[in-house]
Amino acid sequence: MFFKTEAEPFLAVDSDDVLQSPTSRYTRMRQRLESLKYGLALPHQHISCLITFLATSLFWVCILSFRGNCHPHHVSNTTANTYHELQLSDLSDYGDLAMNARLLSCGFSISEAKALGCKYDILVGKWLPDICIDQIAIDQYQADGSWFGYADWNRTEILTIEQMAEKDVYYTSARDHIVHCSMLWVKQYEAFFDGRGVFDSIIASREHTHHCAKFLVDMTDWGTEFRAMPIPVFVGQAGCFVKN
Repeated sequence: MFFKTEAEPFLAVDSDDVLQSPTSRYTRMRQRLESLKYGLALPHQHISCLITFLATSLFWVCILSFRGNCHPHHVSNTTANTYHELQLSDLSDYGDLAMNARLLSCGFSISEAKALGCKYDILVGKWLPDICIDQIAIDQYQADGSWFGYADWNRTEILTIEQMAEKDVYYTSARDHIVHCSMLWVKQYEAFFDGRGVFDSIIASREHTHHCAKFLVDMTDWGTEFRAMPIPVFVGQAGCFVKN
């Protein structure tokens, strides 16, 4: 069943127009046209004010639109022909970090990564789109001096960075992996602290973060008896941020 208003016409019908003679309709139409002409015959100063208002409004609309288009957006500036753009079918490993973001890929082989213009990141241990390379983090990682890669398990044949990038696998030391995990946490924090719009999928990965946490805990069972080593804990108070 329809409500009464649903059966009514969209535009109301003027009762004076119903059942009128052609002459009276013509007379009424002339009266309406005269009224319209009178309404449009604004004083000159009113027209000037209207033109000024419209011009000013248009000016600010253009300014705001221009500023919006010029706002930096690192990911959007990448060309479609530079990297693969993958559709994330499983967001469980990235959570909210992957929301409203595009995932750029370097393909599935070293040759494909090169062809796509990616670079090898020795801190991450992966080929990455160059916009995701954090050179400051890499420099801090290398400063420890344990980052060198080797061609064999016994670490007798040292590799250059270029050679490391060409290998499917190479070998470092447990010390290097500790520094790798700690520096990735620093890199992760800096990226989130700065609110960066670009960050690699390794620091965004729950799986890799859990791997590093477990690795560091496991390391305490492989050497010095850390369970028996005393260390102070300074009790204090901390705050809790609650986002709006």
